[in-house]
Parts: sequence; C-alpha cells; structure tokens
Amino acid sequence: MAAPLPSGRSLLSSVLKLCRPSPLLQAVRGYRDRPVYTRRHGFTLEHYINGPLPRLPVTPDLKPLPVKPQQLKNPWSYKRATFGQNDYIDILGDGSLHPRDMLTEGPHWLRGFRGNEFQRLLRQRRAMFHYAPHLMPTAWRNLTKRIQYLYKYHNQKQNHKDWRHHFW
Repeated sequence: MAAPLPSGRSLLSSVLKLCRPSPLLQAVRGYRDRPVYTRRHGFTLEHYINGPLPRLPVTPDLKPLPVKPQQLKNPWSYKRATFGQNDYIDILGDGSLHPRDMLTEGPHWLRGFRGNEFQRLLRQRRAMFHYAPHLMPTAWRNLTKRIQYLYKYHNQKQNHKDWRHHFW
C-alpha cells in the first residue's frame, strides 16, 4: 500500500490527478463537428489526381507524339563566324578606332552614350522631334512627361542649398 502524504492523500492518487487530461482539450470541438457545406457545385474534375499517371497500354493504333527533327545549326554561318570579332579592337588595333564606332545596332543617338536618364531622354527628344509627335503621339507624350518630371526632380526636389561641405 502507498504511503500517505502529509496532506492525507496517497502518492498514487496525486500522480493520477496530474495525469488527467486537461479540461481545455476536452472543450475543443473536433474538425468534423462543424457542418459540411457543398462547395463548387456542378464542378467536375477533368484531370487525373490519383497519384502517378498510369501507363497507357502499348497498342499499334497508338502513335508517339510528333516531334520535329533536330536541325543542326551551321556553326560557320556569317553571323556565328564573325561574332565577337571586334571585341578587342581597342587593345589590338592601332588606336584610331574606338569600339563605339563599331556599333551598328541600336538607335544612332544612343551609340556610345554615357549619362543619366535625363540626359538620355533629352538626346532622344532631339533626335525624334521631327517625326515622333505625328507618328507616335502617345510615346512622344510619355517622353515629354518623363522629361518634365526629371527636370523638376533634378532642379527642385534635390537639395542644392547644402553646399557647406564642398569648400573645406
């Protein structure tokens, strides 16, 4: 028999009292106690969801999917053979030719340009003002709006008054 504790209870009854389930856990409803609602009424699932796809039986009437035959590319076409030929023209040449002079793709006003967005848009406007307002009115309007915004930003929004640190 278990020895009684000073409070008059036995050790076994005290341990059993500690092992009882909490009343909080008993008060929580289970997931299935909630009502089940019909969702997506009329929806039928069209694809297979029961694990890996089953293998189709091999029969003579089943043909494999058509696949285009692989076309071998000509590695010595003009474009591939001359790719990168002017990459080191500034190092290996006599110095009279700059790599920006070799650029043939892209708009003429952008070749060899270095600067910020505002300067780039000014160059673009200067190159396009003859035809863009009539041929591309929306693009022209967006260009001029962006130039106006950047002009205000660079001249009004930035703090040009803080020149204290530039003299000493």
